Amino acid sequence: MTDPRSLPPESPPEPVASAASGPAPESPPASEEEDDDPGIKLVKYVAPELNARAMAAMPGNSAKVRVRFTVMPDGSSAKVTAVSNAPRALAQVATRAVEQWRFEGVKEPQVVEVEVDFRVDQ
Repeated sequence: MTDPRSLPPESPPEPVASAASGPAPESPPASEEEDDDPGIKLVKYVAPELNARAMAAMPGNSAKVRVRFTVMPDGSSAKVTAVSNAPRALAQVATRAVEQWRFEGVKEPQVVEVEVDFRVDQ
């Protein structure tokens, strides 16, 4: 198993919520450090789908959920877990989205951590 690393963004997703509908997930997670491993490439980004429970759990205008998962050789996400102290409803929304992400295949499973950002457009 490799050390956790941040996932570089590939391209911004299409908006999934407008200011009128409440909080909207931000673009794919940004890398927190230089991209040391260009071998992990996101090919399918699924934005978190906020429900009323998740919106009610948001403290203030924004929230972040740190998610750890394993990129499998076939490009799927496995062992998806929220590792930050975020409200449970937001953590569930973030992990459900990450479970649907797909990557280019890798030779060996790789552990990755990303931060899923939520914000309220006003």
